[in-house]
Formats: sequence, structure tokens, C-alpha cells
Amino acid sequence: MQKYHKPMIFFFIHVLACLTVTLLIHQKMILINLINTIFYLAIAYLSIGLYLYVVSKRFFDITAKSFKRIFSSHKDSNFISDKQRLPSEQVNKKVIHFFLLHGTILNFFMLLLLIFYYL
Repeated sequence: MQKYHKPMIFFFIHVLACLTVTLLIHQKMILINLINTIFYLAIAYLSIGLYLYVVSKRFFDITAKSFKRIFSSHKDSNFISDKQRLPSEQVNKKVIHFFLLHGTILNFFMLLLLIFYYL
């Protein structure tokens, strides 16, 4: 149960944030407005998570190395900086997991609200 405690807290924080944003923007609580707000947050989380996943799988490493080589000075033409890490090395796996997990949970919650709305 302890394993699911932290994601559930974040889920409730996200839902409360969506409720607050919906009330601030629309001045009244309508279920479809809440569904739209949750959708925007879920899509943002999934987009960030998928982008970080693609970066972590070394997709942009060759491009980064090429740009380093092209824009390095002619004196250091055979020097590729080892001080700067590649993009795939800078991405934390826990951050990817966070965004993908919470984006998926919010999407499922949004789908449940949509089913409830149309019934």
C-alpha cells in the first residue's frame, strides 16, 4: 500500500488543481469544463513524458554530437567536449516515469468522467 501512497496523493493534488483552475476560468463548475481541464493537464504530462522517453533512448545524441563538432572552433576540430553530457545522459528515469504515470492516470480519470457525463 505504501507503494501507491505517493501517486495517489499527487493524483488528488492534480484533481484539486484542475477543480481550482476550472472554477477560476469558468466561474461555475460544469462537468464538461472539468473534463476539458483534466484533458489539458493529462496531454501536457503525456507529451512531456513521451518527449523525455524519446530523448532517453539516445535519439538526439547523434544530432548533439554533430552540432558540437560543427560549432567547435577550428583549433579544437578533433576535440569533442566530454565535459558536456549527452541529452540521453541528462534525463532522469524517475522523471519520465512520473510524467507518464500521472498523465495516464489522469487520462483514465478523464475517460471515467466522460462515461459518467454521457450516461
